Amino acid sequence: MAAKKPPAKGEKPQKERFIEAAKEAGVDQGQFDRAVDSLIRQKTPKKRS
Repeated sequence: MAAKKPPAKGEKPQKERFIEAAKEAGVDQGQFDRAVDSLIRQKTPKKRS
């Protein structure tokens, strides 16, 4: 597998770009936060078997 390319200097993280795009589109902040939370997996410890 190829190594992940480092981000360009001055490039904002993806989360910040999403937030800015949502604000420009006029999306409600609360709705946006709920949608992002539903898409992002919550880090939970794996159950041992």
